[in-house]
Amino acid sequence: MLLNNLITYFYVRKSTTPGKKGILHVRVVVNKRVLSVNSIKNVQMDPDDFDSKRQAPKPTCPNGLICTMFMNEVNQVLNVMHIKLEEKGHILTKQAVKMALIGVEAKIKGEVPNHPTFITSFDDYLAEMKALIGTDIARNTYEVRKRYRNFASTILKQLDLYNTPIVNFSSEDVRRYQNQLLVNGYAKATIERSMAVFKSIFEHAINRGWLTANPCRAVKFIREVESEKELPIYLEQDELERLTKLELEGLIEEYRDAYLFCAWTGLAVGDYSLINPKTRSKLLSDAQSPKKIVAAHIEKTKDGTFLKGRRRKTATEYRVPLHPEAQRLIGKYGGLEYLPMRTTKTTVPLNALMTLINVKKKISFHTARKTFANYVLNYKMIDPFLAIEMLGWKNIDQSKPYVKVQQSTLHRALLGGKNDNSSGDTPEPNAC
Repeated sequence: MLLNNLITYFYVRKSTTPGKKGILHVRVVVNKRVLSVNSIKNVQMDPDDFDSKRQAPKPTCPNGLICTMFMNEVNQVLNVMHIKLEEKGHILTKQAVKMALIGVEAKIKGEVPNHPTFITSFDDYLAEMKALIGTDIARNTYEVRKRYRNFASTILKQLDLYNTPIVNFSSEDVRRYQNQLLVNGYAKATIERSMAVFKSIFEHAINRGWLTANPCRAVKFIREVESEKELPIYLEQDELERLTKLELEGLIEEYRDAYLFCAWTGLAVGDYSLINPKTRSKLLSDAQSPKKIVAAHIEKTKDGTFLKGRRRKTATEYRVPLHPEAQRLIGKYGGLEYLPMRTTKTTVPLNALMTLINVKKKISFHTARKTFANYVLNYKMIDPFLAIEMLGWKNIDQSKPYVKVQQSTLHRALLGGKNDNSSGDTPEPNAC
């Protein structure tokens, strides 16, 4: 049984000043209690332009789009709030309604074009997403969509489509947009992801009533096929050994050791950053993820010493046996939480280290995770389903961007051969 019986009623309050337009209002009735809430000032119209019986602006209403947008937002926000309160068993209050509608008023603030453009729809889509941060999506997901909006703006200007009403977009316009992304040098993987969002913007416009059909449906989107993907960059075991043996001091040593720890544990830079107790709370707060993220921690069991946690990106669990090299680094700094946290602006120092060990590879901090994936899958030939547990992947397909099977691996798997690191050291039984 519903705790709250919620009804909305929209009406135009006539102005007491002769010749001045009235303002759209919404009356919210909860369990027979009337809660009147004013609309924003720019939703102005003549009372004769609004059909109270149908609860909609008349077809001839010059401000009909703004009026409809406001009504849609009010109903959507109140419905979401209603569902959440019902799930928690809470009674809806006047204060809760007013607080919920503050976001609606901020969203519709300012004039909206009579004919929304693609960017108008994108901004409306982002505003809707922003309200879900921390409950249904993470902050990072929102920020990625926001970046797609920025280069969508650039491409549309180049194609002279920036001010084109979204209702006038054709399938040919979508093809031109996708081709322009290629011309501008975006990677196929980036284009593939952005076009999925591009399609979502049209679906959003359809839900708003600004469009009747999605022009993307008749367009074949670019896909990055396996043969086109670049081989992953990672360090071989002898290269890791040479990097380890470098006699360094100061910041460059900290960059090297932070990189080596991730190369022996498979931690992504975001997960490694969470080890630091001084900044952990802020990083988790900034992420605003509805998923449960757990910082890396050491757990000693009868089977050995493990590094465990839940990934910052996906909240999937990882549990990796601590390699002797990882344990050495922990001991060097006096504990896991005292490891060096040099994870920003790493490109220059890391590639300077490559020069010192005479390795002609351009690496990034993320190369460490790829190095571990290569070590686990190609070098140690561990069952991929066990590698999933170590690296915190969601499924076996996530191994593809990290590693390509080498010929030496196939030869070793079938015919045998050396299956240890190049230094000749024998890992401990609990090593990965």
